[in-house]
Amino acid sequence: MRLLFRAALAFTIGWQLANCSKAKASGASLFKDNCSGCHGESGAGDGPAAPYMGVKPRNLVKDPFIQGDSVAAISSTISGGLGAYMPAFGSKLTDPEIDSLAKYVRGLREK
Repeated sequence: MRLLFRAALAFTIGWQLANCSKAKASGASLFKDNCSGCHGESGAGDGPAAPYMGVKPRNLVKDPFIQGDSVAAISSTISGGLGAYMPAFGSKLTDPEIDSLAKYVRGLREK
């Protein structure tokens, strides 16, 4: 009986860890996968898509943030987007991923 319990516990923990791995993705990898195409690898607004956009992507290192520079304000921008200027990622990323990404973006100013 103990062996069955341990097997069930191991399976449950393994399943939870597998499903949480997406949420634990680092802000840097989330930025690379979702933001660098427009904002560039360093966040300077010079990504490969930037020359083809109607509006230059924000330089996240130097330009002021439209909704403020708190993690909550940056999270709100990531989640809801900025109309035609930036897509919303609220339906693509989890709340923990958005929080991780917002902290990374805020940290770009401190590098």
